[in-house]
Amino acid sequence: MKYFLLLVLQDVCLLDEILNSWKESGATGITVFPSMGMSHLSRRAALRDDLPMMPAINDLIEHETDSNHTLFTIVPDEATADRIIEATQCITGNLDRPNTGIITAWPVTKVIGLNPPVDEN
Repeated sequence: MKYFLLLVLQDVCLLDEILNSWKESGATGITVFPSMGMSHLSRRAALRDDLPMMPAINDLIEHETDSNHTLFTIVPDEATADRIIEATQCITGNLDRPNTGIITAWPVTKVIGLNPPVDEN
């Protein structure tokens, strides 16, 4: 059964190392986007007077140091998910520590649009 992994990475300086470790651990495709937790959003919005009435997330995120990065991927099985989690914590340290991040994995019962690699031989 396939697994969906989602990592919210607090230390964005670790992003390249995490991406490489995920690829080496079996992730064939990884999506990354900047993100920000509610505590940062509330604080940032309260301090700014130049925001539109209905700000978009990009309006609130100015500096990479103030934001997180969220990564996600779908892997073929639980063993691959476990390897990625282990590789992630080798880089970040124990994610149970404050201000490191959070990783979650759950089984996927249906995936549409995730094509297997085509053998070119």
